[in-house]
Amino acid sequence: MNRILQAANKTNSTNLDRMNFLWISLSTLAVMISGTLIMLLIRRSDRQKKVGPVPSSGTLQDAAKNLDHRIMLKLSHHFDSNFINIYRPFWQIANEGIAVKFTMHNTPHLVYYTLDGEWKHTLRSYNGEVLPNAISKLVRNKFELYAISCTEEIVFSDSEVKTYILHMHKGNKYKEVFIENNEMIVMNEKEL
Repeated sequence: MNRILQAANKTNSTNLDRMNFLWISLSTLAVMISGTLIMLLIRRSDRQKKVGPVPSSGTLQDAAKNLDHRIMLKLSHHFDSNFINIYRPFWQIANEGIAVKFTMHNTPHLVYYTLDGEWKHTLRSYNGEVLPNAISKLVRNKFELYAISCTEEIVFSDSEVKTYILHMHKGNKYKEVFIENNEMIVMNEKEL
């Protein structure tokens, strides 16, 4: 009988050890799962903070849904004081900043702002050559036989000097030339 009781106690002890082990394992697993879930939620919220506002486009009022009121006032004030009577500007908000596309005097414009509403630069695209005389002479001396199909003029907020990007071609040769402070750099060159 003692042997049977000892065997029963041993079985119960083994079962208790197994149950304790199972409970400890389940508890450990639960802690690990909840820790993992917490880490995933933290990472997700960090990613959402880094991403910035949800991309949107259309009117300034559409974009306003994602921007602080003070930023909207800053944008509106700068835009309205620098670009008068613009018909249907197209506002686009993305992670990197705020861009406004419109046409003024038959010239496409792109005005770029930071997400804080600070003006960064304005880009104007012209068909053909639209350069100051001094820069035009520099270009003609270096690229005599090239025709300029498009001139992009960039005005940066931190500089009074205009920067130009020229799209040029001669036969099947194509070049993009960057000009700033009377210095020319060929950015892209290929055969079409």
